This record gives sequence, structure tokens and C-alpha cells, in this order.
Amino acid sequence: MRILDSVFFRSRVSDPARIGPFAELIAERLDAAGTSRDFSRWMASFSRCVERGLPRVGVAPDDDNLAAFAGLVAEAATRRGIHSPEMVRTFWEQGDRLYRTISTDTLREWLDVANDASNGFDREYMLEEINERGSCSACECCGDMFFDDDLERAYGDDLVCVRCRDRSYQYSERYGAWIHDEYARRALNERGRPCVIHCEDEDFSYDEDEDEYVHQDYESPSRSIIRDYHASKRSQVPISDDWTVSANRHLGVELEVECTGARDRTTIAAGIHEAVNGGVYGHRMFFERDGSLADGFEMISQPMSLPALREVFSFLRRPELVAGIRSHRTSTCGLHVHVSRTGLSNLTIARAVTFVNDPGNDAFITAIARRYNTGFCRYVEKVVETAHLPGDRYEAVNLTNANTIEFRIFRGSLKYEAVVAAMEFCHALLEFCARESTTASGLNARAFLAFCAASMSDETATMRRYVSERTAGLFQHSEAA
Repeated sequence: MRILDSVFFRSRVSDPARIGPFAELIAERLDAAGTSRDFSRWMASFSRCVERGLPRVGVAPDDDNLAAFAGLVAEAATRRGIHSPEMVRTFWEQGDRLYRTISTDTLREWLDVANDASNGFDREYMLEEINERGSCSACECCGDMFFDDDLERAYGDDLVCVRCRDRSYQYSERYGAWIHDEYARRALNERGRPCVIHCEDEDFSYDEDEDEYVHQDYESPSRSIIRDYHASKRSQVPISDDWTVSANRHLGVELEVECTGARDRTTIAAGIHEAVNGGVYGHRMFFERDGSLADGFEMISQPMSLPALREVFSFLRRPELVAGIRSHRTSTCGLHVHVSRTGLSNLTIARAVTFVNDPGNDAFITAIARRYNTGFCRYVEKVVETAHLPGDRYEAVNLTNANTIEFRIFRGSLKYEAVVAAMEFCHALLEFCARESTTASGLNARAFLAFCAASMSDETATMRRYVSERTAGLFQHSEAA
């Protein structure tokens, strides 16, 4: 030991760069140590040299030299099966004593040593020390420890090291994360563009025709825009905004149309689909076949707010999109408005059903609905006490659905104002019927329109103007289309 001390001090190591070679010399001696005891003695001697000698000669080597020495010592110890907690503690103590901070690069060196440590105590001690100086986490794949900044974010918020990432993962732009090869799948997104997905993503399923995973809204060129009857039921997802939150309500519209033969119905539907959905099927509207139609289809909106529905059905103002179809001038087409049951009491529903079925309101209902008492929309006089109970699904107000009430009173129309008037009427009627001051004797058209003008002027502007034009203010039935 005295020889080691003498060599160190006589060398007058004033150049920090010479500490590294000196560390290598010591490591060689340690590697050649015959026993665990010899190893510990050489270790202690070097520790004294560092502690006593460096301050004495005014040397302030950067801590990378200490890290390099630590790595060499750890390798020597591992080769000889020697585990020395004292060795680990010594280096941390020297590092903290000689340098105010230990650099990130040096901590990374120590992480490598810790990850390779075969002795559980050494590893646990080193990781504890490292975590006090920087946040570390285990790689989900290999289990080694790394600084968080050196790890990549994987699917499910797992963290993986760069080595495992490059070897066993694929990057998904869809999630902005890496996916392990075992779970990664090549797929087609909503627009038919290639992407990488996780195999458990419920928005995708394997398509035998395409021979790969596809998004549920992907439209294959070989698949028709017009789907089977009720095909959209499982894909109905309420679209919420400030209006739906404030009103505690979603509305949905079903509009039936017949084709005149001037254009193919699939072509017509495809044009509306592109304008309304932006090419993503079901984004805001679905298209279905209906057995009650001769050669047409039904357009079904997603549940959404009244302002959003006004925007969706603005396509009716574009003649090129509605060319070749008709709705009002048929005997088969209807316009149905669904309203969510959320926030509706039985009394509110009963009042609304009573209002619609009241023979005293038939002129007003005919003006707003443009039809009265058909096979698919039957009127049955009601009383408030029992009007909330479900009847036949083809009644004017269908109460057989669990989540919505359905106003079936409207004749189909391609006139934008007629469709918007129907939406506004259903929403306003429920607001009118929810008031405590609305009594059974007050369920009439004049009281309703007075309420709309006073309390819902903006939200019912189209409806009130539409009714006024068709009744001349008297709620008289008009034959105008």
C-alpha cells in the first residue's frame, strides 16, 4: 500500500487527464488480486490516494475519470466473482466529496454498472444512489434501468430503452408511440391509408376481403355507401358541444328520400357523404336502405346539438347534391326527429305527447309537419296522466325506444327550412312542456308560439317564420309543398 501511495504522490499528477491511465493501472492490480481480501486492500489504498492525494497536489479531475475507474473496477470484480458493497459506497462518497455534482454522463456509466451487477445488494444500493440524483425507470422490455430522458414512450404509457426500441418495436404515428412487434399490426385507417396499430384497438378489425386490419369507418371502393337497414345502430356516438351540455340534450334526424332515376342512388349518396362526412363514413351521417322505400335510401345523423344539425343539413341548399332525389312529393318518405331522454321527466314527455295528439292542435301540427295521420304516423288522443306510457312504435310520438323519444309526424322534405323547423319544433316543445307553469289546459299552439317568441326567439326563428308563412297567422292547413 505504501508503494502505491508513493507512486501516486511522486508522480505529481497535476494533469487531470493522467488520472484515467492511473486508474487503469490500479484496475489491473485489482484484477490480478489473488483474493477478495487483496481486492479490498487495493480498493482502500486507491481510495486513500484519491481522498488525500488529489487535494494535496491541487488536482481537480472531472468525474468522468472516476466513472471510468469505477467501470474498470466493477468489471474486474465481476470477472473474479467479488462483490464489494464497500467499493460502491467508496466511489459515491468520493464523488460527492470531490465534486459538487456528479454529471449525467457519469450517472449513466453507473447505471450501466448497476444493470450488469450480479450481486443484488450492489445493484440495489447503486440504483438508490442514482435515483437520488436523477429520475430512473425500468425498460418494460429488458428490465434494465435508464434515466427517464433516455427512454421512449411506448403504447400504453410503457417506457422502453433505445436498444429494445430498435430491436423489437414499431413506431405508430396514429398513437405517437412505439408498439412491440408482438402486438403491432399493419392496417388501413379511415381514409384507406397505411398505418401501424395495436392489435387490441377496437376501432379496427380484420377484413378478409382486404386481407388486413381496417378501420371500422374505412370505405372500401367495392363497398356501397348505402348500408343495410339499422346497420348504423351500433355506431351511433353522441357528439357533444356547449349546446348539448347546456341543454342536456342530443337530437338526431332521419330523412328518407326516393330516387327519380336521373342519377344512381349510390352516386347521390356518395356525393352527400363526401360533403357531410368529409369521406369518413358515419362521421356525422349514415346511409341505409329501408324496406318502405321503392328506390331510395335513408340519411341518419349522429346524435348532436341543434346548431350542429343545422350545419349538417345545409347540404340541402346545394342543388347539385340533391339532384335526382325527392322527399316531400312522395307517398313513402318521412322525416323523424329523435330527442334523448336525458333530463326529461315523465310529466314533460306526457305533456309533449298530449300536445301533438290533441285534435285541437291539428291545424298547427299539419302546418309544421305537412301531413296528418298516416299509416306510419298515427294520432291517438291522449291524457296527461298516462301519455308518457309507450304505445305503438308507429304512433305520432314513438316512446318504445329506451334512450330517445321519436317524433314521427313530419313528411319528408328537401327544403332546408322545413327540416330545420322540424328540429326546432321538437326541442322547443319539450322546453315548453318542462315549465311548471305549463298546465294541461295550456297545451295549445297559441300558448306554445307565444312562449317561443318570448323565451326562445333565436332558437325557434326558422320554425316560427315557417309556420307563419304556411298559416297566415291562423294555423290554417296549407297545401303548399
